[in-house]
Amino acid sequence: MTAAAPAGTLAWLEQLPLLRNQGRPLRYFAVLDTARDRAIEPLLRASGLPRECLLAGALSARLLAVAPYVVQLDVHEGGQWLQLLTAVWGGSRGWLAVTRQEVGLALMRRHLRSLLLVPGSADDGPSLLRFFDPRVLRVLLPHSTSAQAERFMGPMACVLVESSASNDAQLCGMGPRPQDVQKLQGLPQLRVFVERAMLREAPLDVRLPPAGGWVLKLTPQQLHALTQDASDRFAERLAHELRRAWPRACEGRSTAELQALVRQALIDARRLELQSLRSLSDYVGLAFRFGLGFEEHPAVRRLLEPDDRPVEQRLARLFLEMADGDWADLQAGAAARSARREDAPHDD
Repeated sequence: MTAAAPAGTLAWLEQLPLLRNQGRPLRYFAVLDTARDRAIEPLLRASGLPRECLLAGALSARLLAVAPYVVQLDVHEGGQWLQLLTAVWGGSRGWLAVTRQEVGLALMRRHLRSLLLVPGSADDGPSLLRFFDPRVLRVLLPHSTSAQAERFMGPMACVLVESSASNDAQLCGMGPRPQDVQKLQGLPQLRVFVERAMLREAPLDVRLPPAGGWVLKLTPQQLHALTQDASDRFAERLAHELRRAWPRACEGRSTAELQALVRQALIDARRLELQSLRSLSDYVGLAFRFGLGFEEHPAVRRLLEPDDRPVEQRLARLFLEMADGDWADLQAGAAARSARREDAPHDD
């Protein structure tokens, strides 16, 4: 018997124990990214639910607190699973896998671990694929080939994920084909989507690649989509930080206007070969305060001139060596610089 739902439970969560595969109950696994919220790992421990870390080896307590996990949800036994999902769902902290009853935790861990690494460049070696982050999954699967989607899904019939970071309560269902991406507007749609997904005979084993092989290889289109998505999310975060740091200066500016300024500033910053998150953030802050194109000011240009130091260190010189009079002059010309840049064609 399922326990009473906690206050604030999303309606679709209460339906999970009722869904069936030809009269048989389903099995659910939560894939959680604890790096998104340090509160998740203590909740996992307190729940007592069967779980496995997706990373292998002897891990420190600090690493275990931010590692990805797969959690078996016993939706027909007690209410711990419901309390956990109610607490962690939303904010792009995880997603839900739906499988046949025969799939166990060990099989799910083995399958998900086989997806963790994808081939990188010859210089960089393998890269970690953060599919456990819903924001990555929402981009990855729709841009997959049918063969890639089949390999990714493995024993999973379908996955349920937040449809967007701005609407955590709305579900998106994803199946074994790239076109099996559907926003689930209500409980009847959820039921139909899951029942249809269960018609696929998902394998009950994990076909690991041969030595030196890969389960997934990302296409250039996927890499571009993932890179663009990460860049967009970074721009959104910086725009939010601008509004938080300078609320009065942001009055009268829409979110879209702030994000457009941030994106153009990031283009300018990368043209200067700035790469670290700290230096990109600093550059965006300067562009906001002193206008796009502030680096054209003679004092700024002099301090940013190429020399034997990394460009990040040259940017730091602005805060250490710029004279007060140059800062004042830079501020005085901010409006004119911004007007010139807004009238000029923007870079793509």
